[in-house]
Amino acid sequence: MAAPLKEQGGIARAFAEFSLLPDLLARCQAGKQLGELLPLWAGLLDEAGCSLDHVEDGDRPSDKTLWEWMAGDAFRLARRLGLMAGSRSDGFGLTKAGADVASVAAIPMGERGKAHEGRLRSLLARQARALYRGSRGIDVPGVLLEAARTMQRAEHVWAKHCPGLLLVEFDALVHEAENDSERAKGLLRELEVNRDFAMRSYERPGPTSGPADNAVLHADAVTDFYLFGLEYGDRSSLTITGARASAMLFTFAGLLAEGGPLGPVQFLIPPPS
Repeated sequence: MAAPLKEQGGIARAFAEFSLLPDLLARCQAGKQLGELLPLWAGLLDEAGCSLDHVEDGDRPSDKTLWEWMAGDAFRLARRLGLMAGSRSDGFGLTKAGADVASVAAIPMGERGKAHEGRLRSLLARQARALYRGSRGIDVPGVLLEAARTMQRAEHVWAKHCPGLLLVEFDALVHEAENDSERAKGLLRELEVNRDFAMRSYERPGPTSGPADNAVLHADAVTDFYLFGLEYGDRSSLTITGARASAMLFTFAGLLAEGGPLGPVQFLIPPPS
């Protein structure tokens, strides 16, 4: 097993078409140089297409194409998850875990069923649980799961309209876990208190407001409180695209689940037991 990842900025930063990871890894033979690998990956992503709905225009780099950017982040993700090993001087190859993931590519994309996708999800979940550690070895997936549980059972009158972990809370927890484990633990304890602070200037939800309106109002107020009141807009190293991509990896791997996927507000909840 590879050593736990140490990089900051979320587990994914742009790439979110995780079902293509087997096909990308299958193109990585032992000793492959990065200059050879990334153009291959970019070409596959360009041909197959990949999810872009989560990408903010302002987060796109100006010095490379969209597919080059996605290929580079897919490579970083594969390294973070212990699917690839090597160096720029010696080239890169697959680990045992990477070979397991790449084996899914033996089935053509159009022929893969739920069993193949389930195997991929399980492999990625295993790697993230094992390797995604933050400051002082804090278990980042464990922190995020506990946070989702905490907010799912929150009793606050406004929090009940968004009973799960909002993206801005996910962002803040990832930032703290990667940088200061004690602050991450403190934030975990303060999630519901912060929801209360965010709503101090609002009255209780009124009978004339529908649940959807209340959910949007609450989510917007909480987001503003974290970004500006708690200054995570300046402090966090995650981009909006990166926070979304990281959250999408957690839901794809079944480490978290989507709450309210049809809107008007999306949030993260514990996966079904």
